[in-house]
Amino acid sequence: MKLASSLFSFICLFSACQQKSIVNVPELLDNDPVTFYQGVSGVNYLTFEQDFKEPVQSYTIYSSGNNPVNDPAEWTLKGTYDGKKWITIDQQSDQQFCSRFQEKVYTIQAPSNYTKYLFEIKTAGTDSLIIGDIVFYNNNIVAGWDTFRYPAIDFTDHAPETTGSSIYRDLVQNPDEYVQYHARKVAEILFYTAQDTMNNVETIQYTLRDYEGISAKSGNPPPL
Repeated sequence: MKLASSLFSFICLFSACQQKSIVNVPELLDNDPVTFYQGVSGVNYLTFEQDFKEPVQSYTIYSSGNNPVNDPAEWTLKGTYDGKKWITIDQQSDQQFCSRFQEKVYTIQAPSNYTKYLFEIKTAGTDSLIIGDIVFYNNNIVAGWDTFRYPAIDFTDHAPETTGSSIYRDLVQNPDEYVQYHARKVAEILFYTAQDTMNNVETIQYTLRDYEGISAKSGNPPPL
């Protein structure tokens, strides 16, 4: 009986990928990070069996609106031609999201015509995994932006005791990275690549204040 139990445990361990994998989670494929996949503590196995007509060259992972401890922090992405042999095509560790519903982009160094993709993914600790979205692209969506000059961020919270400040901290865990991320997103909308001629924004002053009104932005060009 003990031998049979050990053999069963070995088989389960050997075939964990096949036994635990969840295929095409709807909440991860709806282009809406508000909906989310809630997994388990430890490694989660997520298989994508979409109609991949071209090699995946990049992908994005979105954080959810839940607690940052539930964010994905470490994963291995694998591809397969036949559904049997899986090839590691990307690995990430120590990943952190600067805000809720943040998009992080990753590129595949050696794209190929894989028919299925598998994530082996987990959080940084023992908390259960929650992901907002995963999107695959058949092109490198960050090509031409590796040399983008991120502005320095001067962030000050003038009202840390207020409810508004508390809500902000729940939504944005790293204000500096959050503003830099959006600075580049704006540039990506206005320009083709980071090599295009664009205004050199060196510093963004970013403050939270308690006053009657709504969120506002303003600024002046740097002195000549």
